[in-house]
Amino acid sequence: MRRTYSRASTDDQDATRARETLRTFAGEHGARIAATYVENASGTLLNRRELLRLLADAERGDVLLVEAVDRSSRLDRATWDQLRDRIAQAGLQVVSLDLPLTHALIRPATVGGDGLQEWMTRALSQMFLEFMGAFARKDSETRRARAAQGIAKVKAARVYKGRPRVSSCMRGSANAWPGGCRCGGRRGY
Repeated sequence: MRRTYSRASTDDQDATRARETLRTFAGEHGARIAATYVENASGTLLNRRELLRLLADAERGDVLLVEAVDRSSRLDRATWDQLRDRIAQAGLQVVSLDLPLTHALIRPATVGGDGLQEWMTRALSQMFLEFMGAFARKDSETRRARAAQGIAKVKAARVYKGRPRVSSCMRGSANAWPGGCRCGGRRGY
C-alpha cells in the first residue's frame, strides 16, 4: 500500500496543498494511493495525531510518500531517531519527491531477482533520508535564530509590538468572512 503524509506547520497554512502533487507522482509511477494523512502540526513534534495514526495503520512493505523530508520531520536528533525507528518497526519505506534516489521504492521489488539492487536502493535511500532529516532540523534552527535576531533588533529600537492578535474565527482564509468577522472578535484570540 502507498500512504501519503502531508503536513503544514500552522493552521494558516494549507496542509492539503501537496495532495494533488503526490497523487500525480504516484500515478506517473503506476502506483495507487490507498490512504492519505493530512495535518497542521509542527514538524518539531513527534506526537502528531495523523502521523501516529499512519504509523499504527502501516503494514510491513507499505510505502510512505511525502512531498519533502521536512514535511515529515524537523525533529532534533534524539526524536528523529525515535521516528526513524518507528518507521522501521512499521515496515514502511519512505519515498520523498525531493529525493529522487527514493523514487524506485514506490514500486514493489521484482519477483525472481536476487534483491541486491533493492537492498542497495533501500540502504542508500535511508542514508540520504538521514542527511535530509539533519538538514531539515538545521534549517528549522536557523529560521528560529534569525527570527530571534530580528525581534531583538526591533525590541532594541522600541518598535516591537509582538504578534498581531487575530480573532480565532479570522485565522485562515477558509474561515474568513467577506467584510470581516461575524462575531466581532468575541470568540477570543
